[in-house]
Amino acid sequence: MEPYLPNYLKGKNRRLVFDLLRERGQMSRAEITRDTGMSFPTAMKVVDAFLEKGLLVELDETGPAAGAGRKGRLLRFEPGAYRAVGVECEGRFARVGLADMAGGVQARGNHRAGRFRTHAGPFPPVAAAIRRMCAAANGAPVLGVC
Repeated sequence: MEPYLPNYLKGKNRRLVFDLLRERGQMSRAEITRDTGMSFPTAMKVVDAFLEKGLLVELDETGPAAGAGRKGRLLRFEPGAYRAVGVECEGRFARVGLADMAGGVQARGNHRAGRFRTHAGPFPPVAAAIRRMCAAANGAPVLGVC
């Protein structure tokens, strides 16, 4: 087995669960296992990691029973747990935006980038816009800028 394969599979599994929860909003553990086709232990590793990071919240409500046995507790996706800043540069203009984990735009702005490099560094207005977007996250961690 290639040395990078476990990390690739872990990332692929996390992406699968993330996309499913982002689309549906809330699900039980049994539904996640069934709808992803993962083994229960694999799905629960992903769920536990998301719970630990605050991307999921366990609700007191129970979901529908998927068969024999007790009803599972619902997990709710928390799109506001983290934010991301996006920057699109075109010529001397840049668009800067702040989005939540569901892709909802929280703030945006168009900025004249000025010269490509000045004594203050590259794109000072864009750097200032990125700082404003990070401040607009209201305490939610900003995962990255792209």
